[in-house]
Amino acid sequence: MTLESSAFQKVRNLVSLRLLFCVVLLLATIFLNISRSPSHPVTYLYLLIGSVFLISLLYALILRCRAVSTRFIFIQTIIDTVIVTAVLVLTGSSNSIFSFLYLIVIVY
Repeated sequence: MTLESSAFQKVRNLVSLRLLFCVVLLLATIFLNISRSPSHPVTYLYLLIGSVFLISLLYALILRCRAVSTRFIFIQTIIDTVIVTAVLVLTGSSNSIFSFLYLIVIVY
């Protein structure tokens, strides 16, 4: 496996992981919204989840062209960090159960 194909595989796995996280976050948000009245509006979470789905779709289209470069990976890492920060802010900041997501962005 060459370095280029390894990077392509990692980025493809990351896009899949991001989509899986979106589905889990969407289902959890819907469940909490139905089961109890939220203490704060969840509209922002729905907008964030929709944005992440659109970004992932864009990434998938770029990957389909096999246009994986160091710049693409760098930009994707920055966007993922912004997404994780937004999730933390919307779900309780330092008390959020999603703080471990920074580790995933850093390690992957």
